[in-house]
Amino acid sequence: MERHEIQNGAGWALEIVRHAAGDGPPVILLPGYGMNAFILGYHPSGPSILEVLAAHGREVWTVHLAGQGGSTRRGAARPPTLTSWSTHDLPAAIEHIVARSGQVTADVIGCSLGGSVAYAAVASGGARVRHLVTLGAPLRWLDVNPAIKLAFRSRRVAGAVPIVGTRALARRVFPFVAARAPWALGMYVNAAHVPASVAATITATVDDPQRSINRDLASWLRSVDLCVDGTNVTTALANQRGRLLVVMCNRDGIVPDASARAAVGAWGGHVDVLEVGDADDWYAHADLYLAPEAPERVFEPIARWLAQAERWRDG
Repeated sequence: MERHEIQNGAGWALEIVRHAAGDGPPVILLPGYGMNAFILGYHPSGPSILEVLAAHGREVWTVHLAGQGGSTRRGAARPPTLTSWSTHDLPAAIEHIVARSGQVTADVIGCSLGGSVAYAAVASGGARVRHLVTLGAPLRWLDVNPAIKLAFRSRRVAGAVPIVGTRALARRVFPFVAARAPWALGMYVNAAHVPASVAATITATVDDPQRSINRDLASWLRSVDLCVDGTNVTTALANQRGRLLVVMCNRDGIVPDASARAAVGAWGGHVDVLEVGDADDWYAHADLYLAPEAPERVFEPIARWLAQAERWRDG
C-alpha cells in the first residue's frame, strides 16, 4: 500500500491510500457512515472488492474524508459536514489521485453514505468523476425505517452527544448478538452470512460517527432531498451525462429500496441497476460486502460494468 496525506484547508489531513497499481483511470472507493475502508479490503471467505478490482488490472485507491479512518486533525479542525465532504474533501482527493496517476478523471465507487457524497460531488460540478457506482446509497429519504427516523428525529439531539468507543462496543456486542439473537441484526446484515469466527474481525471497519454529520443527516431526513451549498442534489443530477451503476439489495433495512432507487429517475445519463438477494438468500445493507457470494454477485459485476462502461465511452 502507498499512503498519502493531503490537507483539506479546514484543519484535517485526509488519508488517501493506493492499494494496487494498474492501467487506465483510477478507481476510488469511498466508505460510508460510521465506517472506514477496512471492509473494502476484507472478505470472510473470498476476495474483497479491492482485490477483485486489482485482479481486473485497475489502479485502486481508498479515500478517508475528514473524520474517517486514518484522517487526522491538524490543530483547530472544523467539524466535517456533508457539504464539506462533497464540495471540498472528495474533489480535492480526486484531484490528488488523478495527478499522481497521470489521468484526467477517476471512477468512483461510493458505499452507502459515501455514494450519497459522490452524488453531491458530481452534482456540484467540482469533481472529475468519469463513471460512478453506488452501493446501498440513499439519494432521497423515502419509506424510511422507523428506527432510523427516530434516531435522527431531532437535529439538535442527533448532534448533541459525542459518540466514542463505537468499535470497542461493536466488538463486544456484535458476536454475541450474531450468535444469540441473529434476528436483531436483520436491518443491517443477514447473520447467516457472518461466520462466528469473523464476527469480531469485521468490527474493525467501525468508526465513531461525527456529531456534525449526524446533524446533517437529521436535516436531510426531514427535508427528503439532499441539499449542499444551496444545490438540490436530486434536481442537479439531471444535468449528468455520464454512466451510473446503482447497486442495491432486496432487504436493506438501512437504506430503503425507494431511497436508493431514486437515483435511477434523477440521473440524466445512462443508468444500470444491480439488485442482489432473493427470498431464499436475502441481502441486507452490509451483505453487499460480507455475503459469501458477494465476490461473484457484487464485486465481479461491478468490475465488469466498469470495463463495459469504458468500451461504451470509447465507442
